[in-house]
Amino acid sequence: MVLFQVDGLSGTGKSTLYEELSRRGYDAVDSDTVFAYYGDPLTGTPTAVERRANWQWDGQKLREFAQATQDAGVFICGGAMNQNDFVDLFAIRFTLHIDSETMRQRLLTRTNNEYGKNPNDLAEQLELNQYVPEEAKRIGSIVIDATRPITEVADEIVRSALRT
Repeated sequence: MVLFQVDGLSGTGKSTLYEELSRRGYDAVDSDTVFAYYGDPLTGTPTAVERRANWQWDGQKLREFAQATQDAGVFICGGAMNQNDFVDLFAIRFTLHIDSETMRQRLLTRTNNEYGKNPNDLAEQLELNQYVPEEAKRIGSIVIDATRPITEVADEIVRSALRT
């Protein structure tokens, strides 16, 4: 199985990258719409409490998908709080990173998602953003500068993925 995860904080370009990879004809999945849900972090039971700590991947769905696509290379665009439980499924993990001013601008002006417009959510994302490169390297993820045009970001990710 050859799955490639592309993760990053809100506003880093995961959904835009998914669209670009799909436009180019690559197999790509927006994990937010296919695998993710709000669930209790301890039990996995679905919950109506929509907070960052509850954003989970459905492990059974993800593992079944990985098994069904074992002969194909697929880019899984997105992340969840339990994503490290599935590290064994990914050949390579990428983490999109942007500077804090770009993050602020993207979150406040985006039209496809309201997350990050609330001052508390924005402050949390900006705080977390300080530690992204260090954390990504700690888990073995390749840090990608996502301040560049999405075509350049996609080029770099595809080049790295094809080397595996």
